[in-house]
Amino acid sequence: IDWYIAPILNPDGFVFTRTEDRLWRKNRRPFPGVSNPESHDPCYGVDLNRNFAGAGFGEYDYHHCANNFMGDYAESEPETKAVVNTINKFKENIKIYISFHSYGGYWLTSWAHTTDLPQNY
Repeated sequence: IDWYIAPILNPDGFVFTRTEDRLWRKNRRPFPGVSNPESHDPCYGVDLNRNFAGAGFGEYDYHHCANNFMGDYAESEPETKAVVNTINKFKENIKIYISFHSYGGYWLTSWAHTTDLPQNY
């Protein structure tokens, strides 16, 4: 059995949670020229959980300043690309993929886009 462990997939976002905003959930990618329409502060970050190709990513937003901004396109972020590339490299041998999210401390199943439990739950 081989184990592949990535303890932190969002290092810049993690640092920001320790220094500025404990519930920050996005990476810290800047969007030059894009600002919050209410505060006029610059916008930062993509919610990496919603940046993968596929369906069922819960609520998301298309505005760069939104807390759940999914990115300009699927896998637009280097952090997401790294995960996808690693999974694709070892996909023939992967039996399970587990991802822990610290934002809300939830245990999510079935992409969390439905309250229906998976058939093999």
